[in-house]
Amino acid sequence: MRHNDGPKLLMPRPLSAEPFAAYGDLFETPAEPVIRAVATRLDNRRLGARPVLLMARVVASALPFEATAMERHPHSSQTFVPIEVASYLVLVAPSTAEGGPDMARAVAFLANGEQGINYHAGTWHHPITAFEGGGAFAVLMWRDGGTEDVQRLTPPVPVTVAKPPAGRS
Repeated sequence: MRHNDGPKLLMPRPLSAEPFAAYGDLFETPAEPVIRAVATRLDNRRLGARPVLLMARVVASALPFEATAMERHPHSSQTFVPIEVASYLVLVAPSTAEGGPDMARAVAFLANGEQGINYHAGTWHHPITAFEGGGAFAVLMWRDGGTEDVQRLTPPVPVTVAKPPAGRS
């Protein structure tokens, strides 16, 4: 397990497909009138799990932001479709050999209100956090009501997401 004596400071970058690909799919609202398949891996790894569509509203947070929780859904992808949001945090981390989030290798992105995400099953991520007035999202995942629907923990290494310099967001 990697250890770090002090808090980790992450500078978020704009969300884009290539750097996010290891963690999930990025999709954007089409500019033209069209229907487009957007998520390529809607995972359900349990026979008894059923799809659940949730509606979520979150209050506004501000940068700098301290990440106090990480979660993953070991058997299900989780899709966030922004309905009413200006920007939101996408904080992800690979797994350690022991299975927890490797916060020393965590990365932070800022998504805009036209970008949706689909976390791959098992991806460690911070719970949805919106800025600039909060936000509303539709959330799709699979659940069977058991303890494996979601795993949550406090990050083993403190992580703060910095406020980008003016003009860079």
